[in-house]
Amino acid sequence: LVLLWFVKVGEWWVSAGPGGPRYAQIDRIDQSIAQHALNGRFLVVAVHPYPAFPAAIYTSARYVSRTNSQWFLPAVVQLRAAGRPSASVEQHARDFIMHDLGAKPTLVLIDTDSRGHTRGPADFDFLAFYKEDPKFRAEWAAYREIEPIDHFRQFVRESGAEAR
Repeated sequence: LVLLWFVKVGEWWVSAGPGGPRYAQIDRIDQSIAQHALNGRFLVVAVHPYPAFPAAIYTSARYVSRTNSQWFLPAVVQLRAAGRPSASVEQHARDFIMHDLGAKPTLVLIDTDSRGHTRGPADFDFLAFYKEDPKFRAEWAAYREIEPIDHFRQFVRESGAEAR
């Protein structure tokens, strides 16, 4: 077990350490936050802590969510994949995102890789799920998509939408 631990830490260090692909990805995300989080607020929608952590500790912008991942979203992914959707769990997930969007972040990153903290599929479309809700669609109308960073879609809040 100790050997396995060293192997896993070594793999992580090669990826996340200076010069590694995760290190470069976080650097690009932090640059995007600096460029696009014009009101100083950003949000990451993912089923796992990465990249909200560590991005939130490397930028002066404020990460607006109460948690480093969308708590109920993994359950939505897994239950839908099993053919047993839960209206209650889905409502909690929608309430959670609406609370976070209430802070009016000017940059939202959405992970397109739904693996992590779930046994569901890797390609669950978080945005399509949220758009099933008319309240979300109304709030989301203020956002437009910009260039992605790897498997993270990016959306910016249109100027003038701050008052909405």
